[in-house]
Amino acid sequence: MRRDGLGLVAALSLTILVSGCSALGLTASQKAAIGEFSRATAAIGETTQGELTEMRARMIQTNEQLFILRGSATNLAPNDPLDGKLSVSTIAVVVAAATALQGYGEMLEALVEDTQAKELQTAAGKFVTSLSKVPNVNLSAGASDAISAVIVFAGERYIEAKKARALKVIVPETRPAIDRICDTLASDFDWQSNGLAADLDTSNQLLQSAASSAVLDTAGGTATAAVNARSVALPALQYAVQGRVRRDEVQQRVSTSVTAIKKANAALADALASDRWSLEDVKAAASQAGALKPAIKELSEQASALLDRVKILTPSAIIR
Repeated sequence: MRRDGLGLVAALSLTILVSGCSALGLTASQKAAIGEFSRATAAIGETTQGELTEMRARMIQTNEQLFILRGSATNLAPNDPLDGKLSVSTIAVVVAAATALQGYGEMLEALVEDTQAKELQTAAGKFVTSLSKVPNVNLSAGASDAISAVIVFAGERYIEAKKARALKVIVPETRPAIDRICDTLASDFDWQSNGLAADLDTSNQLLQSAASSAVLDTAGGTATAAVNARSVALPALQYAVQGRVRRDEVQQRVSTSVTAIKKANAALADALASDRWSLEDVKAAASQAGALKPAIKELSEQASALLDRVKILTPSAIIR
């Protein structure tokens, strides 16, 4: 966000916000709908950050086990990084996008709830700072001005009309940036797209194939060498299958949820931009977000149970 002439920007922004003081604030239904949507958005952003860290760790372990099983027969050279395309710098950019999404949700929640000034400033600052780390995603002048006013004047007591006016400016003006963020995250978590999940899935499939072959090759052996080979190959096979299940049950769900957030945010932006503040408009935006809240809890529960579910399967059930 541009900082030049902050005083002028803040003054202009205050004019924008104060101009809505004579208007009515948000109704209870509108506040509830936006609050539900904003909490779901923040939760998806937070969940996505954790899963990105997990994906990089899985890429490293997957390639490590693949190299143990196949050595120079893999595409990995001894001096190649085990994290592949999921490098620290790449993950940092996507984490910044997820953090921006979380900050956006927290900022909207702070504007519809009876929030302390510090919390509102922190949420707005998180959104702007994280967004600045995402290439090719910028705030419009209108969004920058409105958020500047929120940051500068959050110490004042915001009356309901001010909050409603701020939302009416911020949500539509930030929509292009939120669209880009959601598109990036949805693609990176969809293993069928050309993103991070696809890169991880490619390595995971190679590991499952290599481990399956190693288990089959030594299945009938009782010699020490065969036993030792199976002791390496079977855990690698279980790990690969766990990765495949996590891909389908966790990563794909994140991608779908982020896409739903984008759709709900677009509906909310349209309602605010056109002053179509009917109850049905609010319900339309809220219904998208409401379906995501139980899914977030389910993601966490499924992730912790995946390894145990895979370990009870016999090798013949998971060999490819």
